[in-house]
Amino acid sequence: MAIQRRESFLIFYVIAFVSVAIAAGAVWYYWSSKQNHLVQDAKNRAGDLDAGPTVVVATSTKGPTVRKIALVGEAAPYKSTTLYSKVGGYLTRIAVDTGDRVSSGQLIAEVETPELESEYRSAVATLENKQRIVQRTQDLAQKGFYSKQALDNAQTEVSVELGRVHELRIRLGYRTLRAPFSGVVTARYVDTGALVTNAANNQTSSQPVVTISDTSRLRVSAYVEQVDAPFVRPGMEVEIVDAANPERRNKGRVSRTGGGLDSRTRTLLAEVDFDNTKGEFLAGSYVNVTLLIPATSYIEVPAPALVVRDKKNYVGVIGQDNHLKLTPIEIAGTDGRAIRILSGLNEGVRVALNLANTVPDGAKVNPAAAPGALPPAQPAAAPTAKTSSAANPQQPK
Repeated sequence: MAIQRRESFLIFYVIAFVSVAIAAGAVWYYWSSKQNHLVQDAKNRAGDLDAGPTVVVATSTKGPTVRKIALVGEAAPYKSTTLYSKVGGYLTRIAVDTGDRVSSGQLIAEVETPELESEYRSAVATLENKQRIVQRTQDLAQKGFYSKQALDNAQTEVSVELGRVHELRIRLGYRTLRAPFSGVVTARYVDTGALVTNAANNQTSSQPVVTISDTSRLRVSAYVEQVDAPFVRPGMEVEIVDAANPERRNKGRVSRTGGGLDSRTRTLLAEVDFDNTKGEFLAGSYVNVTLLIPATSYIEVPAPALVVRDKKNYVGVIGQDNHLKLTPIEIAGTDGRAIRILSGLNEGVRVALNLANTVPDGAKVNPAAAPGALPPAQPAAAPTAKTSSAANPQQPK
């Protein structure tokens, strides 16, 4: 019995010793791993401090020598006219409808004018009577019964009546309306039997008959901003894109310009004529007009490269040794995406983007390419371009 107790205690002590040893080993392993991590972190931090803060970089480039400007205009028919009747009467026939294509001289409508026709017949009868009077007067004047003055008066009355008959004959020709040019009927306003009036007397109160437009050639009217107006010239090639369907495109040229700026909008009217024989563009639709104009080529950097300190403009140039150099620049302009630099920077120079204010001039940095961008170009020395006095402020400290 005593021997069994001693064996039980011995087994207990062995198990306890093994458990303590395992626990001690686990504690030692955890402590050792923690120490290794701390040492590695310290090394990483030391490496980061040696390399400097990480900055995203881009390369300065030479800007284009042409600039694209986009305008919005309306495509109108090259020719369009609304036909009115020049005589009063009733419409006895209208030979076309909306959407019909017509050729030059084609019959459009006919107007019945009973009063005008009656007036013409009366004038013809009066003319014939006066011509007979002239003949009798001439015969009697030869016999001495009428003076030469009486004969002249009779001949004058014939001439007046002849002119009246000629005028009425011309007016009767207005009973027929014909197309002045080939095109398409874009609107029809009246039906057969409608009463139409003489538009020559009062067009505002007269009823139009049809509108005919030549859509085989369209004219786009666009307005150019004052800054771009001096570069727009007749003959410049442009691209026309349907605003409703960007896949529908055509080429054209600037046909004419307004020659001066509108006094209210300070814009220049530019008209572009282009072929629309296939009818791809609808008259009256909005189109986007793109043209290339000459532009001064500047050094360009992304907009985030601009650094403003003490109300002065700089870019952070990264040299061959990855040290930062805040370089003063003179800005020519910007489109919000890129900054055009007038002086202070050369082409092919690495510049820092979104540089923090805490990074001092001369600091060592760790360059990194922008996400999705090509690898940065080879490091370039800081520029030595001469800048104006306004672009050479004292270097910040």
